[in-house]
Amino acid sequence: MNSGPSERIDNETRIVENSDFPGFDNFRLLGEGATGIVYCAFDAHLDRTIAIKVTKAELINEDVLRRFKLEAKSLATLHDENIVEIYKTGLSKRGQPYFVMEYLEGLTLRQFNASKKLTPAEFVFVFRRVLEGLAYLHEHGVIHRDIKPDNIMLIPTGSATSEQNDTSAKSFSSVKILDFGIAKVLDADPSAEVLAQTQVRDQLDSAVKAKEVEAKEVEAKEAETKSKQQNALTGTLCLLGTPTYMSPEQCKQSSIDQRSDLYSTACVMYECLTGTQLFSGNTAAETMYKHLQEDTTSLVKAHSWSKNLDEFFCKALAREREKRFQSASEMLRGLHKLADSDLCDLRINDKSAKKSSKWLIACGIFFILIGLAGLYNVASRRIVSARPPGKLHSREENVSAASLLNDAKSLYEKKKYAEAFEKYYESADLA
Repeated sequence: MNSGPSERIDNETRIVENSDFPGFDNFRLLGEGATGIVYCAFDAHLDRTIAIKVTKAELINEDVLRRFKLEAKSLATLHDENIVEIYKTGLSKRGQPYFVMEYLEGLTLRQFNASKKLTPAEFVFVFRRVLEGLAYLHEHGVIHRDIKPDNIMLIPTGSATSEQNDTSAKSFSSVKILDFGIAKVLDADPSAEVLAQTQVRDQLDSAVKAKEVEAKEVEAKEAETKSKQQNALTGTLCLLGTPTYMSPEQCKQSSIDQRSDLYSTACVMYECLTGTQLFSGNTAAETMYKHLQEDTTSLVKAHSWSKNLDEFFCKALAREREKRFQSASEMLRGLHKLADSDLCDLRINDKSAKKSSKWLIACGIFFILIGLAGLYNVASRRIVSARPPGKLHSREENVSAASLLNDAKSLYEKKKYAEAFEKYYESADLA
């Protein structure tokens, strides 16, 4: 059953090692995404292990190659502790664009979130590093365009690639932004960008119209047409971003700037904090439609967060970019403000903390009931022991005491504890 995928991986690895990339050997598949395949390999010239991302052959066209040639040199000059180091770029013998990058040992944020949740301190640490990395990119005229959990790498403390100069988060020592396969260098080639924007905008309009038609007509032919339109849209989008984390202007394929990356970062932060994606649809077009039409403010306020946390996310996720944080540095200052005043709110929304709190509350109620039961027994014994030795009571007194005691038991069973104890003590006085 597994022979198909294994055979495909083995074949691609053999082809890459033997013919496509002279100077590299010992290829090992690391992963595969929408736009490319990532390998671990050994660079004989540099004498070190590297990662190499190769653009998928079926996605290559003149526009892709033109943009790659214009942007590759700019991307290779970037050097910051919070972004993956790009050593060089090039074209394989098959004409596939590739990036040679530093090899990192760690987990992506998505992999980390699959098994555990960021603590408040880790949350602040991770996104401080992400925003510092984005600030560097934006200062150098680069828009990432695909910020998502898969493109944020957490380097564990003690790993070969970890940095030892920051111990503010115990689980990992550094954070790296990955994957510049669709990054945009501002003013690199407006004509190619405008062409891609026009094509995708037209397809998005078609997909939205198909969605409206589907609500009125359920004929199979219309459904099939819509499906084809959405598939075409998805195919184009694989080079332009990931719909779940795309900004509204990116969904419309309007011109973008650094504020688009900040919106995507806020989507990732929201997901880490709540455990759910901000918007998710059955298709790429449906997800994009939600980014364009649905209200983020109501989603944020539904969590009953503090005023500061509400304000942070309402601003970071604003549909109009003029209302968002205008720079990564400004968003970082907002994050630092949360770190000082809203740490408790971050912990409240931690699922494990919620479970722990519920468990503690349940235990507290359990022990309170045990205590009340003990008091019930003490009160009952008091009724008996309050009688002076040898004292006889009238029939009326005994009946009244018994009646009060029965009332007390009934109130206790109804969880009216204060009234129950009043009856206990009244019955004790009579007895």
